[in-house]
Amino acid sequence: MRPPAQHLGWEAHFAAGHGFRGVGEDELRWLMGALDGITPRRALDVGCGLGTYAAALTSLGWDTLAVDWAESAVACLAGRSGW
Repeated sequence: MRPPAQHLGWEAHFAAGHGFRGVGEDELRWLMGALDGITPRRALDVGCGLGTYAAALTSLGWDTLAVDWAESAVACLAGRSGW
């Protein structure tokens, strides 16, 4: 399935290695703190971009599915994560 025209710019954006926005260490610490004490389950990261959140959740033991319109973003995440 081909994404609508307004999403085509994201393919080139992620293919060039750019993310949507930077995710800081404070934000990742907050995420991990918010999940502290919760038994890992399944997580869905919709619009994952380069997958910073998906990778963080996976590192905590969550069964994470990351999806994005831009195939290049998902391919980058898969390459970095060994998925």
